[in-house]
Amino acid sequence: MESKLFIPDIKWRIISVLKIMLICIGLAFVFYDSLTGCIFVLPVVPLFWICEKRNFIEERRRSIKENFKDFLMLLSGNLGAGYSLENSFCHSCQEYGSGYKDSLLFGELQHIVKGLEYNKRLEDMLIEFGEKTRIKEIEDFAELIVTAKIYGGNIIKLIKQTADNYRENSMTELEINTMIASKKMESRVMLLAPVLIVVYMRLTNGEYMNVLYETGFGGVVMTICMYLLILAFVITNKIIKIGV
Repeated sequence: MESKLFIPDIKWRIISVLKIMLICIGLAFVFYDSLTGCIFVLPVVPLFWICEKRNFIEERRRSIKENFKDFLMLLSGNLGAGYSLENSFCHSCQEYGSGYKDSLLFGELQHIVKGLEYNKRLEDMLIEFGEKTRIKEIEDFAELIVTAKIYGGNIIKLIKQTADNYRENSMTELEINTMIASKKMESRVMLLAPVLIVVYMRLTNGEYMNVLYETGFGGVVMTICMYLLILAFVITNKIIKIGV
């Protein structure tokens, strides 16, 4: 069952539908010079929707992951001040809310704090949170707490090391994103170039391009070109996604 964290609201759905409609209309006029060309674009509409939904989920996961790393720094500091793990968690949540009250993570942290008030185990709720978000850092942290409580260990030191490791990973990820930012832009330009060339040819030498729009063979060629362009979009998106 999909978590409510990753279910888009009505506003997002409306904007995404309008965005996909504009893309379909644009492709129809560029490759078929007619609104009826949308019929040939319809088979890939589910692909556009999946890409939009995936980007939405990934953006939310990225936000929760980065905020969770900030929260761990607060938790590590409060543990060092002598609080117990549960009290440190509650105190850190209160501190975190003063600066990130509107973040997605804060609502989940409040839910865990409320569970602690009803004597639920922190490690159980962290495991549940990790399963809900499927964020590796949260899942690993939950396993760390479970292991430390079962076998013993210096929780303060372990959490501090974990927070430091996550911070280093964030810096590495930022460096990678900076390095591939130009490549992402290049891929977008390369994907847009064929469309711009077709538009330019239509505006400057329309008669030369008419054979592609007024004959059945031309329609087949344009359909193949459009699907190849969409396939290139999917492949480049997969290539430029690098995890840390």
